[in-house]
Amino acid sequence: VDVAAAKRPTRLTKLPLRPDASNLANALVGLVNDADRYDDFLDDARAMIPGLDAIEFEGLGGSAPAVAVRLIERGLSDPTYLEDASFGTVRVLALLALLYDPEPPGLTCIEEIDHGLHPYLFDRLVERLREAAQRTQILVATHSPALVNRLRPDELIVVERAEDGSTRMPAITAAQIEERFAAMDGRLELGELWFLSLIHISEP
Repeated sequence: VDVAAAKRPTRLTKLPLRPDASNLANALVGLVNDADRYDDFLDDARAMIPGLDAIEFEGLGGSAPAVAVRLIERGLSDPTYLEDASFGTVRVLALLALLYDPEPPGLTCIEEIDHGLHPYLFDRLVERLREAAQRTQILVATHSPALVNRLRPDELIVVERAEDGSTRMPAITAAQIEERFAAMDGRLELGELWFLSLIHISEP
């Protein structure tokens, strides 16, 4: 997500969310057309963005229709334009817009999904990832043990650089991850195993 670009008003088109979320306002307007989906999106946004009550859209004049996003927040007398919102708020809205896309591409890749997000959001985020994975194959990169703690062993692919400089993906098989996780008998979470290098490159 290019947060600076995602904050700006955008032209109204039928295009899907761009890879850098630079047309976030347009993507959010598109979700409104499906009332049930938008209600669920808004429930998640309220749960993940402290103080958020509602989202409003303001049409802008000019040669082409455009829209700006305004956030209605508890305790504030005036709305907050998305241009003035925090880094984390914009990231959350962009990720949710992506995960609620009714017609996603066949493969969705998300780089450093946890960047700018508080760990208390991870449970809900992983739930939405699993739901979205019913409509698109999802590949997510992370360096956060806290996020990995929320995953099942079969959802984790460990990528490591070997001594010869090559990259191993996967560095360890799903069966080996499951075996080592089960051997802990609940003493360590999956992310802790990974952080402590107890899940690492397996020898051929």
